[in-house]
Amino acid sequence: MAVEKGFDRQSLKQIVQIASTLLAEKPANDQEPCTGKARRRSKPAYDRDALAKIAEREYRARRERAVYFPQDFLAEPVWDVLLDLYVQNRKGKPVSVTSACAAACVPQTTALRWLNVLEEEGFTVIEADISDRRRRFVRLSEKGRTSLEGYLASRMVSRDW
Repeated sequence: MAVEKGFDRQSLKQIVQIASTLLAEKPANDQEPCTGKARRRSKPAYDRDALAKIAEREYRARRERAVYFPQDFLAEPVWDVLLDLYVQNRKGKPVSVTSACAAACVPQTTALRWLNVLEEEGFTVIEADISDRRRRFVRLSEKGRTSLEGYLASRMVSRDW
């Protein structure tokens, strides 16, 4: 290999070592190289109560946007439901399907449709209330919880909470 003018062999060796080190390190955003897909962690990186606080802040911030923007601009019912389920779970409160629909801030039929999608995709579990068969409860599945915790942990890293 020809050495360019201005670079000696020692400098080139150092550059190659630095480049090799950088290539061997995990990407800073904890994504798989090339695919951009987030890496899954086997254990939550942060205290779940801290993650619940972030979820609650995210939910409140989304409600705050409604003060400034038309409701049509804010339609993300699935996200609202996921955040609310996580927060209520951390508080030890069961969430009825009716309450989950209210958390979505959309018409009940729309919220029910999204709750069914979440269950079909494996992010939530809907169960009958053993004391009142007319009522059903919804909770995050393991997949839903770990996915949300992964996202919230990434938010914790990227912001000063």
